[in-house]
Amino acid sequence: MTGFSASSCVSVSVIAYIDVYNKPFTLQARKVSARTGEALSGAHFALYHSVKVIGGESKDYDPIIGYEDLVTGADGIIPKIDNTLDHGKYYLTELTAPENYEGFSGDIIFTISELGTVTMTGAGEEGMLTVSGSQEENAYVINVPNNPVYSPANLTLTKTVNGTIGNKDKEFTFTIKAEGADSPEQYEWTKNGVSQTAALHSNGTFTMKHGDTVVITLPKRVSITITEDNEDYTTSFKLNQEDPEYVNSKTFVLQDNATIAVVNTRNALLPTGVRLSATWCVVIMLTALAGVVFLVMWRRRAD
Repeated sequence: MTGFSASSCVSVSVIAYIDVYNKPFTLQARKVSARTGEALSGAHFALYHSVKVIGGESKDYDPIIGYEDLVTGADGIIPKIDNTLDHGKYYLTELTAPENYEGFSGDIIFTISELGTVTMTGAGEEGMLTVSGSQEENAYVINVPNNPVYSPANLTLTKTVNGTIGNKDKEFTFTIKAEGADSPEQYEWTKNGVSQTAALHSNGTFTMKHGDTVVITLPKRVSITITEDNEDYTTSFKLNQEDPEYVNSKTFVLQDNATIAVVNTRNALLPTGVRLSATWCVVIMLTALAGVVFLVMWRRRAD
């Protein structure tokens, strides 16, 4: 029997290869209204690296070169906050808020990993990051919210009822609607100088009759629509110094204190559709009465 020796074994080397796949990603940062989510232009930002300090890490003293003043456009996008950034930890700081908005307090802190994963690492920032995409690519969006500076203005409405049969005691119903309203959920208002306790909301209603004045405190720079249920009255709306418009609804952007004069008119009609003034109504009534008197006297004479 032939013996087996270790020298007869063949030495075999095995080499294993591991492919590390970095998943592609996209990154955007947007400035938005905290109330409506609409994009905000004119915000200024700076981007900072994180640097090592004794006991940990901190925001660098100076912004990254080329990232000292990043200004949002009409789409709210903060330029250069994208997937061209190297992996690491970053501090995004708002320098100037958009007009009529409060500034964002503190830094927006985010980290890009070596594998292209974006995470928010600042306290209370988790809700600012949205992630979407496909198996091939992740899409990250950082939404930086700003609260509006509430700047109110007074809208004054006056009510006049005219016409031969216009009812000056009739209560007309109005609806108010505020669109794009970065505003409180309800509006303070007065009627004939008396504060009203019933809350007035967007799409809420109130009533007015002849001689009434209603003052509503509303947010500036929002679209306001006032609509009246005018029934069978002819209605005109006159906004400030503009010419009256013969409509029962008016939409405008409230830039400052404003006044709308609402006039309702209702006249009597002849069968021909001709409107009668009060004087002509009296003349016709007196003529009819004179005819009746003449007919009675004529019959008496005939008897």
